[in-house]
Amino acid sequence: MKIDRVETVPFSIPMKRPSRWGAAGLREAAEGVLIKVHTSEGIVGQAEAIPRPYIYGDTLFSLKHILDEWLIPGLVGADPFDTEKIWNHFSRVAWNPSAKAALDMALFDVKAQACKVPVYQFLGGWQPRVPVSYMVSLKPLAEMQAEAEQMARMGIKTFKLKGGQDLRKDIGMITGLRKALGEEVGLYVDANQGYDLSDALRFFKACEEMDILCVEEPVPVFQGSVRKRIARSSSVPIMGDDSCFTLDQVIKEVELEAIGIINIKTSRTGYYVSQKIVQLAEAAGIICAVGSQGATGIGTLTAGHFAAAFPTVKFPSELTTFYKHQDDLLTELPRIVDGFMELSSTPGLGISVDEAKLAKYKIG
Repeated sequence: MKIDRVETVPFSIPMKRPSRWGAAGLREAAEGVLIKVHTSEGIVGQAEAIPRPYIYGDTLFSLKHILDEWLIPGLVGADPFDTEKIWNHFSRVAWNPSAKAALDMALFDVKAQACKVPVYQFLGGWQPRVPVSYMVSLKPLAEMQAEAEQMARMGIKTFKLKGGQDLRKDIGMITGLRKALGEEVGLYVDANQGYDLSDALRFFKACEEMDILCVEEPVPVFQGSVRKRIARSSSVPIMGDDSCFTLDQVIKEVELEAIGIINIKTSRTGYYVSQKIVQLAEAAGIICAVGSQGATGIGTLTAGHFAAAFPTVKFPSELTTFYKHQDDLLTELPRIVDGFMELSSTPGLGISVDEAKLAKYKIG
């Protein structure tokens, strides 16, 4: 089997309402580049590349350019199973993690379809369903409570909150959400590196009292000694995300002994690198979650299959972002029941794109 050609289609789907986090974070649409890898045997692998200009420096159109002009030409004629050769080709282009990750996952879709198994079984086959979390948008507390209560009625049992800008408001937020949702619901906070040491220590103390599951990136990731001091002072673990972009960074974090959870984002490390991260985490006794970068249903499926493949992915994964979008490219949305994403036995990723919707939301 050989790769015949690869399609790249930029798209933009409006959100139900803008999503905010931190001082400058704002997302008004779900943007991405749909990738379709066509093979000589008629198998088509699909995934989406998600731009993050404020994190990785890529945009919708820089993604398409790097895919079309630099990464894809070296893939045509290659065997999709030659993973090491393909990543050797990727290594000739610096950075661009989202583009490489999407191509990698589309190729795994091809390989799993060729083997007639779902991707989660091809990767590891741990379980067909995974616990999920939902990120509550940053807004006035009453509105956050209403949003979380609505999702709780749909069966969601774990919620991610955004903070890091105002200590008093953040403590009020976790106190208010805990009171509104009850003790049985799991809560955790992404501080987006916003606290200094003093505020972080005070916030972690409040988190212990409110039974918060973890705090994601409480202080700047380069402040290793500060992160280590926080970790040693509290029973609430630090979740690493911005500190874990690459395998090299994860190795440094493991050696630092500050993080207790690693947030793996397959949309930036694909399956090839993500497998190495999850194995490193297992060896270090660190559990993992699978995070989202504002994925549509397509990115949700790619992340969900990885989360289901490994026992080390124990923390509820962020597989519900598509609920925030007005529409989706899939003919059928991911199935989430009673707080769990349930994966089908369809070979590959089970991605079925509605071509009419793709035409509607296509850009350029």
